[in-house]
Amino acid sequence: MAVLTACALAGSGAVAPARAATVAVDQNNPSAQAGFCYTSTGTLCGQSFKQTGDTLAGAGIYLSYLFLNLSNAVTLSVFSTYGPTPGGLIASGTQMAGGTGWVDVFWDSVAVTPGQTYYLVASSRLPNIASYPSGSTYAGGNALYAGNANAYRGYDLTFRTYAAVPDVIVTPSPVPLPAGLTLLIGALAALGVMQRRRRRTV
Repeated sequence: MAVLTACALAGSGAVAPARAATVAVDQNNPSAQAGFCYTSTGTLCGQSFKQTGDTLAGAGIYLSYLFLNLSNAVTLSVFSTYGPTPGGLIASGTQMAGGTGWVDVFWDSVAVTPGQTYYLVASSRLPNIASYPSGSTYAGGNALYAGNANAYRGYDLTFRTYAAVPDVIVTPSPVPLPAGLTLLIGALAALGVMQRRRRRTV
């Protein structure tokens, strides 16, 4: 399982607890064999899937061809319905594709229903090609194209999704004072008491 971690310190100055926000792969269909569909805007190339966790924090697809090897933006969006016009946008993100291989996008974690079917759709200005593995290797859905959710049963994209992992609060251990400093503080306190007594007796 791939896990990504981002850590941010809460507050400034004094030592404060650190909140570690992490995402992990939830659905994964990793093998890539050949191109399946163009990601050009309007082709609605994508994949249906069922998330295991109750959050969705990102997604990725594998590109087997980058148009003329030109770096270009790829947008991945997740919808609750799929057709000629997908509906119920849940999340979307854009990442520059610089070559063949994985393109992953991340967004603020959103709540989803485990086991419910969602639709991942890729789009780009240039006609890149999304890859597919050998045969149908993903049981939770199938490849999508041209607004038809069922025409490509038996095919899947090479894709993955991410879920948020509950935050972990890391509280730093208090730094112990040196033993000599403790003795010095005690000596200064005793000296103050002695000075006050002298003032009273004068």
